[in-house]
Amino acid sequence: MILTIGFALLCSFVVVFFCRQYQADVAGKYPLVDCAPYSENYPGEALRPFASQEYTINTRREEEGKATQYVGYLSCYCQAEAAEGAAADK
Repeated sequence: MILTIGFALLCSFVVVFFCRQYQADVAGKYPLVDCAPYSENYPGEALRPFASQEYTINTRREEEGKATQYVGYLSCYCQAEAAEGAAADK
């Protein structure tokens, strides 16, 4: 009985550990960004080339096994496009 409980606790610890590790990896790759400065400095479609370049560079680096760094252009562009699409759907 105690062995079963111990094994269940060990399994739950392992699952929680790996889920937290995955969460930290995703948060490190795609940090939360305040998009207000981006939308002020790059109105309309002006952000698109920077987002495209950020995606291209980071995709290439990921394929090469190197660390990636998304600084916000892609995230803010995608958020703006999603908001624009949602507004158009109404």
